[in-house]
Amino acid sequence: MVKRMVQRRKRVRKVQKGAYKKFDISPKIAAVAILLIVVYGIAYSARFLGGPSFFADDSVYVNEAFQAAQGKFSEGPFIFSLRLMMIYPMAFFFVLFGVGMASSVLWDIFAFLATAVIVFLLGKELYSSYAGIIASLLLMFFPLVVRLSSTVSDDIVMMFISSFAFLALLYGQKGRSKWWYFLSGALVLASPLVTPEGLVAIIVVAVYLIVEIARRSKWINRRALYLVYGFVFAGLLLMLANYFLAQGHNPLVTLTVTINFYHEVGGQNTIPSTNN
Repeated sequence: MVKRMVQRRKRVRKVQKGAYKKFDISPKIAAVAILLIVVYGIAYSARFLGGPSFFADDSVYVNEAFQAAQGKFSEGPFIFSLRLMMIYPMAFFFVLFGVGMASSVLWDIFAFLATAVIVFLLGKELYSSYAGIIASLLLMFFPLVVRLSSTVSDDIVMMFISSFAFLALLYGQKGRSKWWYFLSGALVLASPLVTPEGLVAIIVVAVYLIVEIARRSKWINRRALYLVYGFVFAGLLLMLANYFLAQGHNPLVTLTVTINFYHEVGGQNTIPSTNN
């Protein structure tokens, strides 16, 4: 009974996969389409450049990034100081182009454009190039994404890093280079350094590792261990960045900020949140 159900599912998936391939497009047309989508995204971002807002978290990110660009990043007792994947990349663009409205949103614009490409690659890997193009177009015209794409938004960066982590994990699982596992592990660590919601990425990868162990009834595939290697490498790289950019050269600035933050709110009748 169970065997018949499994065989039936395989036949259905095969038919579905064949249906998607029937409506597929050539690689050249797909490349031109995704290029046009990216060019449109660049044009839109340049035309409707929003810049940082002074009524949200944006001003905090800009201030923290400015301090990091000068090597004076302050490890204050605020949750914003934990969002290093917002602060350090923005500081990088400040060093390259100076402090300004445009340079403050370049990281978000890059994340927006890169996500459009990543969504295409996910659709192509799972179904077909045609499905990838449709998915990329839907993302490009999704109102909330478009609205935040040219502003300082941790949501856009979170979308980019988490989707990239899952794409790298998919590539590794498909039998490509083991370094895709490594990259996925590094990006998984970067996810919660954008917003606390990024912990979901860690949970997903942890579940994957547990399933791998259960399926094989022994230690996981050595290739999958590169997930752990990438995670550790990203942690060491983060500590190195903290040493050079944080005031006092504290490599454990992330841990210090976390302790300080919960110590500050611990005695109050409030629930710690990203708004404190």
